[in-house]
Amino acid sequence: MNKPLALALSWLLIAAPALAESSAHCPAINAIKIRGGVYTAPVGDGGEWLGIAAPGSGGRVQRFDSAILYPAQGGHPARFGKCTYRLQTGLVGLRFKPGNAEPAARRAGANVWIRQEGPFSLVYDECRETDPTQCAFLYTD
Repeated sequence: MNKPLALALSWLLIAAPALAESSAHCPAINAIKIRGGVYTAPVGDGGEWLGIAAPGSGGRVQRFDSAILYPAQGGHPARFGKCTYRLQTGLVGLRFKPGNAEPAARRAGANVWIRQEGPFSLVYDECRETDPTQCAFLYTD
């Protein structure tokens, strides 16, 4: 095998996983649309953010609260949890759905994500920035 071809093939093997990753972040407040008790925001690749307000909750989105990402553990892949927003009354959690698949995810901008441990030793990463677009993560298409 000639040297340039070997270099090109090795670059593809190293870069292929990175090429399959896309970046996303919690939607900006002004991107969230409300219809009834359903809250949505578009994702660039044809997917969407989707959340349903609990009974008694609702109204305009007031502010961003937090984002949750679950790191890989116990043989389960890392996945994005949700972005939570405060409404006029209550909260709504928006789930990330790019296309039709449930993506594997990992945090981006590590300085905004803080590792937490919840009940039953559940480990998660939390982002509590005031601007939801700062809560970025990478996902595998």
